[in-house]
Amino acid sequence: MKRMLGTLLAMVILIMLAACGTSEKNSVIPPEEYAALRDKYFLLYGNILNYTWNDPMELEPEIFPDYCAYYYYAGDETLEAGHSYNTLMPQDIIEPMVQSHFDVSIDFLRSGSAYIPEGEVYDVHVFDDSGSVQITSAEQNDNLLTICYDMINSQDQLTAQGTVIIDVKDKGYKYVSNYNKPAHLISLEHNNSEESTQEPDAALPRATNVEGQIEQIKNGYFSNVTELSDYESECLRWMYEEREMYEWVECDLNGNGLKGLLWRQKYSSPLEIKRIEAIFAIKDDEARLVDGTFGRQGTDLFFLAKNGNIINRYGHYGTEDYDNYTHYIFHDDWSVERADRLTVIRIYDWAIEEKKEDGLYDGWLEEHPYWAKAGVYYFANGRDEALDEPQFLKAFEEMTGYSFYDDNPLKPDWVNR
Repeated sequence: MKRMLGTLLAMVILIMLAACGTSEKNSVIPPEEYAALRDKYFLLYGNILNYTWNDPMELEPEIFPDYCAYYYYAGDETLEAGHSYNTLMPQDIIEPMVQSHFDVSIDFLRSGSAYIPEGEVYDVHVFDDSGSVQITSAEQNDNLLTICYDMINSQDQLTAQGTVIIDVKDKGYKYVSNYNKPAHLISLEHNNSEESTQEPDAALPRATNVEGQIEQIKNGYFSNVTELSDYESECLRWMYEEREMYEWVECDLNGNGLKGLLWRQKYSSPLEIKRIEAIFAIKDDEARLVDGTFGRQGTDLFFLAKNGNIINRYGHYGTEDYDNYTHYIFHDDWSVERADRLTVIRIYDWAIEEKKEDGLYDGWLEEHPYWAKAGVYYFANGRDEALDEPQFLKAFEEMTGYSFYDDNPLKPDWVNR
């Protein structure tokens, strides 16, 4: 997960929020044009809108091929509502489409696990989602289009509010930035009162040693955390309001003595794996928030493994079930290293037959040789390096301290099927 830090982001967020008002200096777009804006810029529900970012390269590279697939297959009546589909799309389609709407490099796109260099294709996921985006205001200042929106799920519930800035010059358009405020933060703003438990006095001088920095963070002095964005500050403030749900854990972030402070859920499921929501790195003279999921639920999970490593598990379940396990190391210069990635994939007989019925099997098999037979397959470094089962089991135990099929609290559901 990419970090979204910095003063620049905070400034952009303030600009975006201000733009959602009615300024006489801007050209306000009337509501009767909202439908056309939505059809052009918000064909997807979620995806790039689910995150706060000031540079698209802050996002994970896997997001962009799926973004293209949604657009490419929009309106395809063969897609069954609520179902997920895997397909391959050539790099010659994906990369120009992405670069026409985002300032990202080809090397960046190909660094993601979705890219399959042998076939020069991307493995994308397409599904029909009945959620929607409702535009609440829009205005244009020169070539910058600012749109404020509500995200509504399939149960007609508000899940987030956001502001996206789009560069619309030269007949095309590119997404510049997006600010997403989840529903729980919106509720916090409405419910706050003078009596509510808020962040303590931000004027408290920053501590000058590791122990003091830890105590300040535990007591809610988040203003003393450097390079904290407005979005991150809001998330931490909400978590502090609900702090009875969370617990603090101190650790070594890199094996070289960089002090880590983890804020994780007390009552995660399974109980052996507690979801880490915020990861702080702390030195004598500075503390920074270096990663976290900030209360978002989903298949993206940070946890503290049995051997003390911080692991991110991401799972996807559809025509093929797979789980990625990535070891995160946090360095003294505040950078984040994804040191190792292991992937386990489960292929089913019914999925193979489905591909054959659709006439897609031969092309799919050419790029995914392991689809020749139903079973379990193992990889390292995304899917670049195939492993046999003993190699995978050894690597997984070295990464986490768990035996994958025995005491692993996060072993995939299909293991016991």
